[in-house]
Amino acid sequence: MSNITAYYIDRLQEGLGAIQIELTAELPAGSSDRTLVFENHHRKAISAYLMNSLVPHDRKLRIAGQERNEDQSVYRVDFVY
Repeated sequence: MSNITAYYIDRLQEGLGAIQIELTAELPAGSSDRTLVFENHHRKAISAYLMNSLVPHDRKLRIAGQERNEDQSVYRVDFVY
């Protein structure tokens, strides 16, 4: 993780806040088709998840697809770089 930003911290307990997580990684040589899977099972009984990828700043990076499970605790993004 390169950065975590919490928005509307006072509203997080109401389920109305937001946490933005920025990830960075070195990619091994090989295929340009990549997949990232993010799972969050922390306090699942009382948590709400909404996962999205924002439009990349780097024009060489393209989001190819996104999949989520029903409660969005598992998120998969396919991308090309």
